[in-house]
Amino acid sequence: MNDPYVLDHPLFVTLRDTLISFLHENQNNQTMYQLAKDISSLISNITIKFVNTYVDIFKRLLIYKPLINKVSEGINKCAQNIGNVSEEFIEVLNNLLFAYERLIHKRLDIQDDPSITILFESVAKCFVSHNYEEMLEHVGEHTEMSIREEFFFARCPLFLHQCRSQHRRHILNDVRKILLPLFNKRLPLKQINKSVIMVLGSICAVLFICSYGIMNNEAFYDQYEKLLSHLNEMLSNVYSIRGENDLIKIELIQEIVEQMSNFISIDQYIGKMKELQLSARLLTIVDDIQDEAIHFQIYRILAAILTEKDIKTLASPDKIVTIFLKKIINITNNISEREPLSNILIAVKSLVQHDQIKDEIVKQQGLSLLIRCATEPELIEQGEGNQWSLEILLALTFNKEAFNNIKNNTEFIQHLKTLLHSTDDDEKRFAESILWKIEQDKKDVESTTVSSNDQYDIMLSYSHRNKDLCYAIYDRLIKDGFRVWIDRENMYGSPMDAMAYAIENSKYILVCMSEAYKQSPCCQLEAQYAFQKRRPLIPLVMTPRYKPDGWLGIIVSGKIYIDIPKLTIDSAYLALKKEINAYLKQRNTTEEVSSQKTPLVHNSVTQIPATSKTLPITGMTSDAQRSIVKYPNCIDEWSDDHVRSFLIERKLTSLLPVVVDMDGCVLHMMYLMCMENPQSMFDRLKADTTNEHPLNMSTYLRFLHDIKQYVPNMTDKKSRKISSICHIL
Repeated sequence: MNDPYVLDHPLFVTLRDTLISFLHENQNNQTMYQLAKDISSLISNITIKFVNTYVDIFKRLLIYKPLINKVSEGINKCAQNIGNVSEEFIEVLNNLLFAYERLIHKRLDIQDDPSITILFESVAKCFVSHNYEEMLEHVGEHTEMSIREEFFFARCPLFLHQCRSQHRRHILNDVRKILLPLFNKRLPLKQINKSVIMVLGSICAVLFICSYGIMNNEAFYDQYEKLLSHLNEMLSNVYSIRGENDLIKIELIQEIVEQMSNFISIDQYIGKMKELQLSARLLTIVDDIQDEAIHFQIYRILAAILTEKDIKTLASPDKIVTIFLKKIINITNNISEREPLSNILIAVKSLVQHDQIKDEIVKQQGLSLLIRCATEPELIEQGEGNQWSLEILLALTFNKEAFNNIKNNTEFIQHLKTLLHSTDDDEKRFAESILWKIEQDKKDVESTTVSSNDQYDIMLSYSHRNKDLCYAIYDRLIKDGFRVWIDRENMYGSPMDAMAYAIENSKYILVCMSEAYKQSPCCQLEAQYAFQKRRPLIPLVMTPRYKPDGWLGIIVSGKIYIDIPKLTIDSAYLALKKEINAYLKQRNTTEEVSSQKTPLVHNSVTQIPATSKTLPITGMTSDAQRSIVKYPNCIDEWSDDHVRSFLIERKLTSLLPVVVDMDGCVLHMMYLMCMENPQSMFDRLKADTTNEHPLNMSTYLRFLHDIKQYVPNMTDKKSRKISSICHIL
């Protein structure tokens, strides 16, 4: 069969024509059935083995209108009433549809052929048929699927799964509109058997392939969130069952987790996963089930949903890093891996936002491995480009040890310089960002405060995953006469230099916060540069349920932020204009800033407690321009906002990661612990701070000194809590 002329032999044309005759007459003849089944099986098998080598031969054999028309007619009969179609006839259709599936796999030109469109449309009819809904009701009742069930729930979905062509995407979306609510109605599947695994995998293949657009469409949010909730319920149910069908149970858990990982590319669903408290269940499964495939899928999800606080509570974050690095090592050593390199790198990209993960990558010698992925042509091809590895390396530059290693790797630096001339925008951007960060380090960027010529009123710093909402804000600001910089149309020359210029010459920076923003090292570079240059920041929440943490939480801590999804775009924009106008007034005179009352906002615009005057606005161009918070005299009356504001005002920001959700009472307890065991508490607090902003002894001692005046004494006769300030007064 290695000779292409054998495959092109007229015999195969004769066999094909025999199949056409069988499909046309639908003969009730056992001998004819067997012959047709054997021919269709032969065509299916040789297509699997040789289509990649001799694709033109198979196109001539299978892209033949009379054959496609008869296959289409047969599928339509199944859609109308599959119960009246013989199992032998369905087996022939099954084999032929599988051959077509192999032929069109990743071949968009063939998918766009009008003849193949006929097959897509016929298969799509199966999903909207009464037969399909009726059979779906009984899925899982038997451990093995019948021929009819296999055709409906395996072959048809997997064929439609190949529909990647942009010109045929509407067929896929039309099916999803029907299939998604139908499948949700049937879920959660309570049985544990092979047929449930098959149905779950194949139907989800249709629901998730090329689905970013439809999953990001508000009209489908509810249904996809229902699907996520059902999968979560199934995971809980399956995991809780003990002692029966353990191998099948593990397979089903793997399938469920793999399907859940499809939700991690969109912030909306990441928020839902956090709401479902999925991370705790997944970590329990990791501890209990020793299966590397399950661990990998779980860690892919955890990479997206774990907060900085979650990562700190992990007993062994090194395990997460080890499993990903091991998979990359296998690929670099030509060891077969089920997961493509791109999937592995995408997961690492999400994980590397956390400081502990950065530390582990450095400890486990992962830096050199990632540099290989970014520089070696074979690995670049397997990773579907080097954008993921370059983005990871950019994120690692926020780790001091990794940054120094990258900076001193002259060969890699030279490679980055060659990428500045690349035609690939992503690799060019990440390469330039790394080089720019190295150059800024030489200039000691943190030591300076820029004087702005206020060429722009506002700069928008945002993730392109949130661009539609950002563009809507931009358009409104422009309409209202603001001078706004946005990278949609203000990029001339070097993008990094343009970004830096915009920050240095804008009155205010709108930080458009989302999970995508926080995970983007380019966004981190922008936000931290603005923070270092003391530009006033106005944070906006772009996606539902988002709460900033980690490096972003530190930068916006204590600031007013406006939650657009909670307020709607119209109300949020009015709140934003009000906030901008408040900033403008603050710039006029220090006296106005001190006397002005500004609402303290978190998650949406709400009123500050009456004990405070204004929220500190960090990032002003001088200390004199900072607003002043009037704190309650007793620390026990402080809110968590007072705590964060106090640390920012006193330049104790390295302690911000420690005081997340900590109000005055808890801070008081921490102070007492520090006074009782100053050295051990210093060590513990230092361990909880970030590598980027480590706690040093000087900051620790200043904290104890500055907070002391608000700590109550128990010295008066009535044993009331009276702080040092109360005594002075």
